[in-house]
Parts: sequence; structure tokens; C-alpha cells
Amino acid sequence: ALKTLPEIQRRVCDSCHRTLLFEGIELLESEERKQVRLSIGQGPDADLEGAYDVHLDIRPVPGIDVVGAWQDVVFPRDSFSYIFSSQTLEHLSRADQAQALRKAYFWLEPGGVLDIWTPDLEQQVEWVIAHEITWEWFQQVCYGEQDYPANTHLWVHTKASLDAMVIAAGFVID
Repeated sequence: ALKTLPEIQRRVCDSCHRTLLFEGIELLESEERKQVRLSIGQGPDADLEGAYDVHLDIRPVPGIDVVGAWQDVVFPRDSFSYIFSSQTLEHLSRADQAQALRKAYFWLEPGGVLDIWTPDLEQQVEWVIAHEITWEWFQQVCYGEQDYPANTHLWVHTKASLDAMVIAAGFVID
């Protein structure tokens, strides 16, 4: 496992396979000092259970606190203990993904968690070949729904490519 200096160590969940650690949220809520959690790109469904303190989305819809693109928004260093992004990263170009991940690293406090859910292209290919998903579903994974301008997929990862990108941004993978 790769390591960084303890004071700047962050970690990212095994996200390509959609392993979300909800128990991690409970742990953060039970700690003594206030933890600030950021949700990125969840749109109108940003916080159905009140789990997040700040909501970032590119669309100005109800429930969003900060409107803007992940890679362009500015927050101070160490602003958040937990950053959650589901089905968002693939909507950015590869260069913008790298910038967004560097920003997330900057925004996370030492020991913070970046939790990303994003399609695993390799898994999707296996499923389409095995006829476990339809060709139409596979195309949606690759290109997005395209029902509004920002809802297109510009770069989809495999587990290995996402791991490489988050490590390049400074994260440690647990």
C-alpha cells in the first residue's frame, strides 16, 4: 500500500465496485468534534437523509448550497472530513477529473475520506458480453443520459485507471 506523510494522508474507498461505507458516515457523526461532509453532484436528490452539510452541483436546483463545476469551485484547505461523489466524476474530461481530485485532496482534512462511486468500464464490458445488461444500458454508461447539457460522460474508468488517478492526486487507497 502506498503511504504519504501522516499529516496529509487521505484515503479513497474502492469506488469502481461501488463499495460505499455508510458505517463510515455513522462513525464520523459519532466523533466529538464537528465533521463537515460534502456531497458533490447529487442534484435534487442531494440529501434525502440529512447526511451532508454542504451540497455542490453544477445545476442551480433546490437543496444545492454551492453551484459550480467540481474542478472550478474554491473551498479552503481542510474544509471537509468526508467528500461523497456518486456518478459525477465520469461527467468530467480526464484533465478536469485530475484537477477535481487534486481539489478534493486539498479540501479534505488530514484523515478525511473521499468516497467516489463511478462506473467500472471493465465490469460493464463483461456484463454486456455476458448479456447481463443491455447494449442500451452500456451506451448510457459510456455516454451518459444526455437529457441536459452536463449529463454526458466524457471519461469512464476501470478500477486500475481510477486508482492511478487518485494516487496521482495524493490519496492513499484503503
